[in-house]
Amino acid sequence: LKDTVEVYPVPYANFVTDSVSGCDPVVVTFTNNSFSSGTPSYFWEFGNGGTSTAISPTQLFTPAGVYGVTLTIITTAGCLDTSKFVVPGMVTVNTRPQAAFSFSPTETTIFDPDIFFTDQSINGTSWYYTFGDNGSSTNQNPMHTYLTPGEFMVVQTVVNGFGCPDTAVRI
Repeated sequence: LKDTVEVYPVPYANFVTDSVSGCDPVVVTFTNNSFSSGTPSYFWEFGNGGTSTAISPTQLFTPAGVYGVTLTIITTAGCLDTSKFVVPGMVTVNTRPQAAFSFSPTETTIFDPDIFFTDQSINGTSWYYTFGDNGSSTNQNPMHTYLTPGEFMVVQTVVNGFGCPDTAVRI
């Protein structure tokens, strides 16, 4: 009695990403560097509830957190390999600060032209204000003197420790 046994190479799952961290939301493109014989099927799990069967998918990660990614390969011969990158930090989505500010007085005169700005942002570590008249400041709670009458758009840009920005605008 004679029987034939076919042996197929074991597939190897592997991938890299274009980025592994960023400010919420983060879009990550995965490049599939897997090896297998035949035409395999791919199944991606992104740790955020998202899945894909694309060869090299792109995925949106939100909200802030750390996400693990799993790539599973199944060959046409039924061979299976799973590459798990469930290491903290595979994809890290950082929170953004929340820019906000107030100012007083809300109306002024040429005799009292100083406006005081009060930062009300959340999780900011650096501040940048533009006052709409070519003036600017990096103080958290600046004072600005308007030398001409008018309405001015004030923009506050706040950045947190992750380098994530947010902007608030008031007129």
